[in-house]
Amino acid sequence: MNTTLIYLTALFLFIFFWIIVFIKRKYNGIEGLTSRFKASKSLDWELHCSLDCVEEALKNAGFHQVKFYKAENWFYAQSKKNASSWSEEIVVKVRGDHEMSVIYFKSICIFPFRIFDLGKNRRNYFKFERELEKIINKKAAYLNGQAAI
Repeated sequence: MNTTLIYLTALFLFIFFWIIVFIKRKYNGIEGLTSRFKASKSLDWELHCSLDCVEEALKNAGFHQVKFYKAENWFYAQSKKNASSWSEEIVVKVRGDHEMSVIYFKSICIFPFRIFDLGKNRRNYFKFERELEKIINKKAAYLNGQAAI
């Protein structure tokens, strides 16, 4: 009885592992079943101002290893490791022109077999968005103060 249960468990884990590997290869990347969160936000700022705001927001939100890839206007960062996760990759792409810009945010678990994230990826976005709003409001107040002078 116990031996049969052990064999069935091992068989289940073996099959589960290969299903995940198959799905990841089929969809070309580590994002096959990995938990992730995507969001976008429009800003009424020029592209270069938005890039400055995004970089500052990522740093203020507590993400580390913030890197900017200028050729494609995107940022890479990582969240800190803690008890609820083994860290997440944060990718923020900024697209825009002289009138407005759009921010595309993606948070994905680094460990490829994390199917459930317990809301950590969504919290990463809300933390980033909260810091971004603070920075935007501060810059808008500064610009409005200069316009009044």
